[in-house]
This record gives sequence, structure tokens and C-alpha cells, in this order.
Amino acid sequence: MPTSMPMSTAELTTQKLLGMMINYGLTGSLIVQVFHYYCAFPNDWIVAKAAVYTVFFLELLHTGLMASSSYSLFGSGYGDVAGLPALASSWKTWFSGTVLTGLIAAIVQTFYAARLYSFSRSKFVAGMVMVLALLQCGSAMVEGAMLSFTDDGDRPSEPSRAPVPVLWLAGSALCDLIIAGTMTFYLRRSTPVSNRVKNRLSTLIRATIGTGTLTGK
Repeated sequence: MPTSMPMSTAELTTQKLLGMMINYGLTGSLIVQVFHYYCAFPNDWIVAKAAVYTVFFLELLHTGLMASSSYSLFGSGYGDVAGLPALASSWKTWFSGTVLTGLIAAIVQTFYAARLYSFSRSKFVAGMVMVLALLQCGSAMVEGAMLSFTDDGDRPSEPSRAPVPVLWLAGSALCDLIIAGTMTFYLRRSTPVSNRVKNRLSTLIRATIGTGTLTGK
């Protein structure tokens, strides 16, 4: 019979539950956004379509793996304290939490790097975004590889792992902030030819800030 959970374990599972619920909500928002994209841009550039639908598929895969882990944690394995380390080292946990996260972010950041170059013609700005995107993606892959070689209680020491997640998370946050800041700067600097274009630019700027600055974590 599963043993009762100590307070520290309850706090840990509460964080995971909140994270999963937020992810489900964001996935619903993503589905609506992709549907709007499909309806509004049926003849969009094929590369843009490939990027959108690839990210959409990877996000659905990420949510599905999280749902499976959620069922193991709060359903079939609820209250099983001894099974928590095995769940933490499960491939569904480290693959969705590190590899998929870094890969999805890199695809989006690379797409924005191309957009930034088309707006600014600045190889420095686009190159900086690309370097940070590759840095955070590589760090996420390394972090996932390190976690994949762990079993119950045989985890790498925190000092040896410390630089990897710092490079991953800090690189991703910095890249998102640079994208939000530079996109806003170049879009505001452009001169709209009509009020309709001006309104669309304002909407695009708000979307850039909302999806760039607020997700820079």
C-alpha cells in the first residue's frame, strides 16, 4: 500500500501539478492561434508553414508526455513516495522537460532571427539571436543527456550540472528578451503608409512583447 506523502513531497507534487495545469491552458491557446493562422494565411510561405506546424506537433507531443507523467504521478502512482525518483528519471520526464523544450524554443528563435534580418538587414542582431538559440538548444540537449543516464538516486552532482541548466535557461531568456526588444524597436521605427497598416503594426508589437518578454524565463 502506498505510504502517506511527507510535506516536502507534497510541495514538490503541487509545483508539478500547477505547471501541468498552466501548460494545458497554454496548449489550448496555441490550438486557437494555429487555427487562426490556418484560416488567415492559407498561401503563406512554405517555410513559415513548416515552422508553425512543426512547432505545433512538438508542443502536442510535449503536452502528451506531460499528461502521461501526470497520470503516473497523480493517478496510478498517487501516494507512492518510493516511485518518485523513478518518475523523475523517466525518459518521458527528461525528454519533454529538456530536449523538446530546447528544440521548440530554438525553432521559434531561429524563425525570429530570420524575421529580424529581413526588418533590419543587421547580420549582427540576427547572428546574436542565432548564437543564443543554438547555445540554449545545445545546453538543453546536454541537460537531457545527463538526466537520461541517471537512475533512482544515482543523479549527477549538482555542482557538476550547475553550468548546463544556467546556460540553457539564461540563454533562452536572454534570446527572448533580445527578440522582443529588437522587434519592437524596428517595428516602431518603420513608417506605416496607412492607419490600417499602423493598427496591424501595433497589434504585431503587442504580440511580440507578449510572446517574447513574458516568456523569457
